[in-house]
Order: sequence, then C-alpha cells, then structure tokens
Amino acid sequence: MSLKISGVGSALFPATRAAAEELGLEFINATIRADNVGGLAYYAKLGFQLYDRLVQVPLLNGTAVKVDAGRRPTSSL
Repeated sequence: MSLKISGVGSALFPATRAAAEELGLEFINATIRADNVGGLAYYAKLGFQLYDRLVQVPLLNGTAVKVDAGRRPTSSL
C-alpha cells in the first residue's frame, strides 16, 4: 500500500510560494536526492534550477548518496 497521494505537492505549492512572497523571501530552496528522478522532475516543472550538488551525504543507515539543491525565485516566472 502506498501512502502517496497524487497532486498534493502541486496543490500546496501556490500557498507555499504566496507565504514566501508575503515574508519577503527571494528564493525557495529544495533539497532532493539525486536518484529521486520523479522529485527532480517535479521541482524542475515548478521552475526550480539546480545550483549545487552535494556528494556523500549519509542517510540514517549510513548509505552515502548524492543530493541536488535547487531554488526558484518566489515571484512568478
């Protein structure tokens, strides 16, 4: 059984962006595991652009993974 509900992130993001704009934030940052192809595609669709890649980030079980960091302006693109 999967607890993932399709479309939740897309439905919530406009409120996140509006709150960030209201707070005067210039960017919203996201950190996504490099092997999370779906997550990377989701954030790219929202206008996030890669600005950093961290290597050898340890998971709780000690496994090292690559992590991509993306950001987008809070204002509409």
